[in-house]
Amino acid sequence: MWRRFFHAGACSSIPLVGIYGSGALMVVLLSVLSGAALAVEGLRLWAPGLNRYLVSRFRFLLKESEERRLTGATYIALSALVAFLVFDKPVAVAAVFFLAVGDPAAALVGARVSGPRVFGKSPLGSLAFFGAALAIAGVLAAGGVVSFGVALVAGAAIAALVELLPLGVDDNVAVPLVSGAAMTLMGM
Repeated sequence: MWRRFFHAGACSSIPLVGIYGSGALMVVLLSVLSGAALAVEGLRLWAPGLNRYLVSRFRFLLKESEERRLTGATYIALSALVAFLVFDKPVAVAAVFFLAVGDPAAALVGARVSGPRVFGKSPLGSLAFFGAALAIAGVLAAGGVVSFGVALVAGAAIAALVELLPLGVDDNVAVPLVSGAAMTLMGM
């Protein structure tokens, strides 16, 4: 549960800053954040003692598999950097917000709902992702950050679909980059 709250809060802070800061500022901030995250990850994975210490301290935020690979937080920082580098700011803000609110919603619902699984995930979790992403799209549109339209709704749907599919790429990377690309191609 703590992991999901942390994911939503920490990940949401990136597009929130992006709403008020310039695209150039976001690239600088996310470059520093990504560099620091990669440095810590490199040290942690290189030094077993440091890795054991950090994993024991932050176990409540980590998946078991993250003990031996990059954490989701590092993937988020890197994908947000790429999003702000390659997409217009409104697209980057929406795409990163879709990940921030949608992924925890999918995990919370998917883990608690029994029923059929698709690629090991709950379709109801994916529906929760879409609902959360659509809600944030509405908030962003109401605040004048983005224009509400087909591209934004399709971006939310594509983000949910990408989270469901076994693409072989961490969803913290795939969700914002694929949904951002789709929204850009649709003219958002």
